Order: sequence, then C-alpha cells, then structure tokens
Amino acid sequence: MLDEDDEPIEAGLSFPANLCVLSYVEHIQRLHHGVLVTLRGEQQMNLTRFEDTQPYLRGTLDGVVDDVVDDAGRCESEDGDGEGRILESSEEYAESVAELADATREAFEGALVLAARLSPDEDDGSLEEMMEWVDRSDDELVRASRLSFAAMAEFAGATESETLNLATRRVRALETVDTRVRLSLALHSLEEAKKSLAAKVAINDIMERI
Repeated sequence: MLDEDDEPIEAGLSFPANLCVLSYVEHIQRLHHGVLVTLRGEQQMNLTRFEDTQPYLRGTLDGVVDDVVDDAGRCESEDGDGEGRILESSEEYAESVAELADATREAFEGALVLAARLSPDEDDGSLEEMMEWVDRSDDELVRASRLSFAAMAEFAGATESETLNLATRRVRALETVDTRVRLSLALHSLEEAKKSLAAKVAINDIMERI
C-alpha cells in the first residue's frame, strides 16, 4: 500500500502476520470440483513493507533463518539485538538438535504407517516426498530445520479440533528461529497424532470384525 506521497508504507502487522513462506509447487491435480495443489515450503520470509496492491500484492521480503550457534557458544538473540547470548558449545547444541530430530523423524514415520492403515486410498505420497526433500541437504542442522517444518503435517481423518490445534502450533513454529523449539512443537504434535491415529485404526479393526 502507498501513502499520500505514493511511497511504500511499512507492513505494520504483528510478527506472525508478517511471516510468509516462499513455496515450490510440487503437484497440481485436477479434481471434479476444483484443483488440489501440493506446495513445498522453501524459505521463511518476513514481509517488511507493502509496495503495491494492483494488479497483485507486492512487497519487500527478507529471508528468515534459524539461529546458529558458533564455536564460542553464541547465537543471535531472537529480539534481534545482535549481541548474542551464551549457550552451550556448538557441539552440545548440534547433539541436542540431532537427538530431537531423530525422535521427531521416528514419530513422523510411525504416524505415516498408522495413517496409511487408516486411509490407504488417500495416500498420495506427498508426505514421503516431503521427507525426501528434508534429506537432500548434506548439512545436519539444515535437515533438522527442514524436518521441524515438514513434521507439522496434517494426517488423514483429522478432526476439526485436531486441525485447529495443529494450526496453532504452526503459528508458534513460525514465531521462533530456534530449531529445537520448533522440533519440540513438531514432536508433541506428532505424538498426539499417533495416539489419535492408533485409536481410529483400532476402531476400524473392530468394526471390520463385526
């Protein structure tokens, strides 16, 4: 949007509303009543200002990256003051991220198995492809960061309440630049999804025996 002098104005939104994701279109599937589009997020972006609204919204975007702990055990603080804060050593940080990533991956794979049992006909392979994208990087911390987003997945048969809870966690995930915090959110979400999926699979098994 422009001011009275036709100059771009600052976005002026809350932090979550400023955030967006640069995405890649994976699949476009034509359905009877519309189109199903599968997107893969490539980069968190921060909308810093609007520049125009016609014929499309245009604005200035800056890339958002996760905190990285250096050899001195410092990382950029989330409030952007640039002074950094003392944390554990870079090796300890990497180890803790790796442990969380392993647990998140295990939970994600377990949820995929249950989801396939619950709705085998609805499995389009998009979640598996997302995991392939996660593993394309040779950097362990990059893979962990990608996993923290990819694992925030919605599975077949999710209730309205489960979908709402997931949406809330996704917003919280976008608000942080700490990979460990985001992995923890993803892991908690996956553990809840696994319990729900397991219960639904058990009910289906019982109904099939009746």
